[in-house]
Amino acid sequence: MPPDQYQIDEGPDAGLMGYLMRIRPHDLREGHFVVQMSVPWEKTNFPLRGVLINSIDTRKWMMDHCDWVDIDINRSPNKFRPSSYLKYVHKQDPGSLAPEQVERCEQVRTQRITSDTLKASSKLYFGLNEEVDRIISDLGHQDDVRIDTAKQVITEIAGSLNENVAALSWLIRIKDVDDYTAQHCINVAILSIALAHAAGWPREQVEEAGLAGLLHDLGKMRLDQAILNKPDRLTAEEFEHIKAHSMAGYQMLRKDEGIPESVRQAVRSHHERPDGSGYPDGIAGEIIPEVARLVAIVDAYDAITSNRVYDPARSHHEALGILYKERGRQFDGELVEVFIRLLGWVTYG
Repeated sequence: MPPDQYQIDEGPDAGLMGYLMRIRPHDLREGHFVVQMSVPWEKTNFPLRGVLINSIDTRKWMMDHCDWVDIDINRSPNKFRPSSYLKYVHKQDPGSLAPEQVERCEQVRTQRITSDTLKASSKLYFGLNEEVDRIISDLGHQDDVRIDTAKQVITEIAGSLNENVAALSWLIRIKDVDDYTAQHCINVAILSIALAHAAGWPREQVEEAGLAGLLHDLGKMRLDQAILNKPDRLTAEEFEHIKAHSMAGYQMLRKDEGIPESVRQAVRSHHERPDGSGYPDGIAGEIIPEVARLVAIVDAYDAITSNRVYDPARSHHEALGILYKERGRQFDGELVEVFIRLLGWVTYG
């Protein structure tokens, strides 16, 4: 087929495409990010629509099976533009991320881990871990939630994000199935801070996102633990009991004047969905508080990639694919795109 007959697909993935080049597979180089190919994605073994060429085997597969591939220069770490190409498009889609958002994501995503950043991040991570353990222990024999020290750690993490986010991101990969609730809250807190920062939120709101992530499942401490840890399918009544945790957490935080209202509302509404199918209030779209929309994405991502009593962990790639597929329905579309750009297909590989 002559080059002028090749057309760039304007399908559902177009919003993530920026600088597209359609090239022959033999022109691929390590570090190119492929967003489309002549072979339908469902007929490949790739778990997501989008793949980084990071090995000889991946490049060879493309050469053996594809007549052409589309690479996105913006998402290709090597930024290399082959001299020979079939089609070139500089796409400015109104749904694409703002340049400053892309830049922030790339700065965070391309950080290097050093002994100094790992040491500093470990101190913050395990300090937060101690605070979560204390909060859970306190809830065993009293109603008040003391979070002053936890807030200080969140502030420190937000302040050190530019230096330590790469090391923190690796630390949250430590998954302990026997301590799921505590680690889940810590992971959601750290990733919520990173996502809010990448989205361009002001410092105060970044800290609120982190605190909301830390406290989002607080209400689960008031649930029947036998139901919460049940390995089998829940009955309708049991599921209603589980759903009560978001309102329970909100009620637990209402007495503390030191907790921002945005954090309380995020705890209440982190299971609300843009299409109105969530709970506890069934609100939709932008009526859902912004911090709650952000925490919902991170909460789902960490849950999907964790081993739980009723659901084995799935891959980083699969989790991002689920989020992308459900953007605009189950999750805020723009924040999902920022999150995918932030974690990418490179950070955890």
